Amino acid sequence: MYPQITIKSSDELIAFARSNSQEIILNNEYMLLKLKTTKKSITPFLPQFNLSWQEYDRINYKQNDIRTKTITASITQLLFDNAKTKTEYLYNRQTSFLEYMLYQKTIKEYELNLIEKYYNHQLLSNTLILKEQLLENSLKDLNAIKYKFENGLITKSDLLEYEIYCNKLENEILNYKNQIQINIFDIKEMLNIPEETDIFIEEYSEHTINETNTLKDKKTQIITDMLRNDIEIQQLQNTLNYERKLAKTIKRFYFPSIYLSGGISFTGISYPLTQPEYNLKLIFTFDSVPFVKPNLSTNSGVNYNQSKSLENSLSANIIPEINYFDNKKIAAISLKQAELKLSNKEREISKKAIEYIFSHDNLLSQIKINKTTQTLMKEKLDILKYEAENGLVTYSEYIKQIIDFSEVSQALIQQIIQFNLLLEKIKYLTGESSLYE
Repeated sequence: MYPQITIKSSDELIAFARSNSQEIILNNEYMLLKLKTTKKSITPFLPQFNLSWQEYDRINYKQNDIRTKTITASITQLLFDNAKTKTEYLYNRQTSFLEYMLYQKTIKEYELNLIEKYYNHQLLSNTLILKEQLLENSLKDLNAIKYKFENGLITKSDLLEYEIYCNKLENEILNYKNQIQINIFDIKEMLNIPEETDIFIEEYSEHTINETNTLKDKKTQIITDMLRNDIEIQQLQNTLNYERKLAKTIKRFYFPSIYLSGGISFTGISYPLTQPEYNLKLIFTFDSVPFVKPNLSTNSGVNYNQSKSLENSLSANIIPEINYFDNKKIAAISLKQAELKLSNKEREISKKAIEYIFSHDNLLSQIKINKTTQTLMKEKLDILKYEAENGLVTYSEYIKQIIDFSEVSQALIQQIIQFNLLLEKIKYLTGESSLYE
């Protein structure tokens, strides 16, 4: 299906993953539909309609039979409930939105893992190139060293030490090639593409790194952006807001829920029914009052012969709420727990932001120092090579300098790639495309 895939950058790798994964596409569509459904869940705010039909037949042996038919239609509308319905709706809608954002976070984490694999490949590839260049130059030197040994200009020990060094380089090269293949296999697994598909990742081209672009002066802004962009923080804030509103509702237990109900009914002996009766009812329910739940209603009606009626009723359900006071304590503790969780998470994110800023600025300093060190060591290496060729120093000293130069060059490659990976992470966590503007 994919004879060969060429990846030029981490952005291209992510774009391919998004377009190639049916699971990501379907899950995203599902979460969007779920979010849309939650937004439309406004049924509690809408009028509730009811339609009923009834026939009543009673046969009397000594009196006339009674036959009654009734059709009733009614509508009930919530007018007020101390904002309980609105609070519940807003909480559910925000929860659904955050579930969608949490899903997006899992996608971002998957993409971030891919980016890490990309930079790991670049680290391995660039280190392999460095080792191959060292081996190529060392093999050229080895021919000259063998010639010197054959002519008695150097000792057997110098020759053997250089051959051992070349063998170690060859072994390291094989090891890096193996690690590259494993990393490529992992990328194929994450992209869900066949193993036989060839993936070619172009060599990483170093971006210009300005050593003055530190982030220590942007610490406050980065912390703020990371706190604002973190989905778990948003979830905890949503839960805390809901707990606070719930606590206010519990304190205002004396507020009733108020409903307005209107209806029309037709009664008669046979169809069509021509005896209409209209009624309008106002209902007060005190659901939040502890132990005693009063219900108050007032009902006015007008029937087909213009007679009017007015009815008031009051009832109360007595409920033994044994755990009422314990539940109040639990609600208070739950609110404090929500506040504590949010505070702890904010500290955790702030700490992570500071660690990233320190790592960013520290890597900048290390890159600057190692670039200078690499230049100086290259100059020293050229001098030692000349001195070794002319018998002024042993080849052991020259080999030691090659190894030191290799380690510094390898460390520099690693620091540059770590730096760019860290930039990707900070941009992802802050939601910012540029950190230096």
